[in-house]
Amino acid sequence: ARALEIAGYNVVAIDVSDAALESAKERFPDSKVNFVKQDIFEMPEEYRDSFDFVFEAFTIQSLPIIFREKMIKSIINTIDINGKLLVVAHKKEKNFPGPPWPLQEDEVNLFSLHGMKELSNEVHNEDSHISSKKFRILYKK
Repeated sequence: ARALEIAGYNVVAIDVSDAALESAKERFPDSKVNFVKQDIFEMPEEYRDSFDFVFEAFTIQSLPIIFREKMIKSIINTIDINGKLLVVAHKKEKNFPGPPWPLQEDEVNLFSLHGMKELSNEVHNEDSHISSKKFRILYKK
């Protein structure tokens, strides 16, 4: 959130955890980021189709697999027409017990199936105990 603010964006950063939000506010006391406690599955109407850029990093994979498609739909619903979405997630390569539960190719494709147009799709190598590969995918609504 702070990096996006530095890049010139007006930023709303959501998390369901009070502790995470308080930690972010303490780390960046002079930040203009609007840190908001919000459940991704109960997004307020004011967030519907309202963001021109959404950055989703590692949140989808942190929830049990049963919630994946619902979460992807919730994220997409916040993006304005012609808005962009950057998704960063570990790629599933082995039976990692989780959490987190790295994403499979067909799960990443759910963004396209629900109306997002893929602009770029890169897989990067990374030294991690979770997965040695990481998705970085840019979409447009």
